[in-house]
Amino acid sequence: MFTFDARDRTVSVEKDINSLTSYTTEKNKTFGKNKIIRVLDAINNDLTRELKDLIKLRKANGNDIPASDDGLQLVKKLITQYLTQLQDGSGITGFDSETDIMITLNEDRDGFLIDLAVQPVDAAEKFYFNVEVK
Repeated sequence: MFTFDARDRTVSVEKDINSLTSYTTEKNKTFGKNKIIRVLDAINNDLTRELKDLIKLRKANGNDIPASDDGLQLVKKLITQYLTQLQDGSGITGFDSETDIMITLNEDRDGFLIDLAVQPVDAAEKFYFNVEVK
């Protein structure tokens, strides 16, 4: 939703909405807010890029990411650094690398299953004032 302020002749985005209008227990009204979706998309896109960069760097040095505990620790370190940086920038809150990142080897032992728990920080959209007349 956009508004125009005639005083300074500016247009402002008052509310950033998306097309989700039916909510479920898995996708509640929080998922109807673009700020939340943008943070989740950024996590997916940024971590995919960072992992690809790590793979390229290691291959350039004659190494792979091993499908072992050593590889798991490399991946966890990369994810921890990224999510810590995202939290420092107020993109997420309440991040704990010990409980919010779960990585296991897949069944074929040639890759990792990565589960992340994140709490995106929403944008303040409502401001309520109490004004006292003296």
